[in-house]
Amino acid sequence: MKLNTWRFLNLIIIEGDTLKERCELLLLKIVGTLKMYCIYIVIMFVSVLVRAIPFSSGNLSLDGTINDIAIGAFASTLVAWLVFVHDQKQMKNRNRELCEYTISPLLEALINYMQNFCRSVAIEDVGMRSETHTFSEWSSLYFSRLSKSTDSPTGGFHGMDKDFLKASLDRICVASKRILSNEIWFQKEEVMEKEECDLIYEIETLCESANLFTINNQATMNVNMINQELCKIIQQSKWRALIEVKYSHYAPLENHFTKRGMKK
Repeated sequence: MKLNTWRFLNLIIIEGDTLKERCELLLLKIVGTLKMYCIYIVIMFVSVLVRAIPFSSGNLSLDGTINDIAIGAFASTLVAWLVFVHDQKQMKNRNRELCEYTISPLLEALINYMQNFCRSVAIEDVGMRSETHTFSEWSSLYFSRLSKSTDSPTGGFHGMDKDFLKASLDRICVASKRILSNEIWFQKEEVMEKEECDLIYEIETLCESANLFTINNQATMNVNMINQELCKIIQQSKWRALIEVKYSHYAPLENHFTKRGMKK
């Protein structure tokens, strides 16, 4: 999957599942906007107030000068505000693009890992290739069949090779560590929020734990518990579309993401 085939998942999430949450988010954004532009609003308000109040010092020349200053202050503040907004927008776009570029390898690794469970089931069962399920459902199907195959004397379902599974987990860990190695700079430059870095750290730690099962030849069934925990972590984040989308062998997970986000 190429880097430019889909956008960073933050762009496709509608934050706030309930009306109350959305109102709270809207209120926080309004308060944040007022704080950011407070100085401009105050200066412009005072300028309008000075110009509008019918007050006279008795000196026409002085009154005219005060009015001119008020108009000039309003105009210059408005221009400065517009320039500031433009600069902020450019910086926000730059940070968004940098964030997308930085996180894309990790998201691609996660999508590849999630697709592998669907692919493994579908390869050995043609009838499952058109069925659509979420990652959690595919994981449960995979390990259910693996468990039955293990208990069966004739075998049947083979599943993923241990080294292949380990390589998929390693890819997630490597991508996570690359991001976390620069997390202080990302947060300082407002490229990423602390919550996003904490999420990546949780994913990296979880995948490291899953790798221990494959390295030590412990039962791979334990990876199913890791997958369920991974779903819980992602469900509480802005990336929850990853585990909410239903996909199949014929319509893989990456196909649900385009340059502008999730397909309708």
